[in-house]
Amino acid sequence: MQLRDLIESDGKVFLKSEWGPAASAWPAVSFSKRSVGVFLQREFQPGRDIIVYVGTSSPATTGDPQHRQRLLSAVSVEPNQILETRDCIPSESWEQAQRDYRGRWFWCFPALNIYDIEGFPSAYDIIPKSYRLFGLLVNRGKVIEVEADERESILNVDVTPVSFVRPAGASKFTAQRTLLNLSQEIRSEIGRMVGGILNRVAGSGLEQTSVNPIRTRDETSLHIMFGEKWVEQDGVCYLCNGPLVIKSSNLLLQASPDRINSQDPSYSKTNTSITHLGCNLAKNKCTVAEFEDWLAVVRGDPE
Repeated sequence: MQLRDLIESDGKVFLKSEWGPAASAWPAVSFSKRSVGVFLQREFQPGRDIIVYVGTSSPATTGDPQHRQRLLSAVSVEPNQILETRDCIPSESWEQAQRDYRGRWFWCFPALNIYDIEGFPSAYDIIPKSYRLFGLLVNRGKVIEVEADERESILNVDVTPVSFVRPAGASKFTAQRTLLNLSQEIRSEIGRMVGGILNRVAGSGLEQTSVNPIRTRDETSLHIMFGEKWVEQDGVCYLCNGPLVIKSSNLLLQASPDRINSQDPSYSKTNTSITHLGCNLAKNKCTVAEFEDWLAVVRGDPE
């Protein structure tokens, strides 16, 4: 596997100076300056981009000579929220770090995936121009993007997955990340469905919380739930297994929120699916047997 297999074609490769490879003892990208986290929140997208650790040149900071000035690790992080490092790594690792280097690396993003870069190749051999940027005072402690003319070179390095226990902070935002990873067009379609639900509730005079996945949650929860449903259903209608259509001008093909048990008024996760509006209407107007007969005909497989 190569580094290019971990990112999208337009993905960004960021470099971060580190004292050693990423590992199970420290499954997070940590930083002392909160501004580094603010930058990554703005620029880094999981699944599209990657952070590459580069060993420092100093024996005082990078103890193993095989790690100095070398490409060490490739790491994907969850940048949804800047967290405290102590909450995202083993307690013994944090205690050791604070004994030796008190006050450093307070903030972090938890790791989603970690890879060793095979052979720890020399940064000077692969990305000499980009690596020299770390020598500029303005870049001290920061994350920098690989120079455009060196991007292909670093994408060719080989990587190997590293096993580790994902920090709690990494899974905390799994549902939100599922929604954020969907295309803007799909998120807009979800927004249309959520708006329709809330408008119907407002028009009926019912309490808005009665439609939410959990009664005390707000509109955001509906967006997140439908994002998870879209992924779980693999983008197909729950009733007919046909593809859900984005931005369709045909009302019958538009995505529609469907309560599996119509007697239950709530749009809870267990009681909700996404269907074509046409399938939803047909199901609600007919008996189950009639609907199944209709589906068999439109699918082209009548008994």
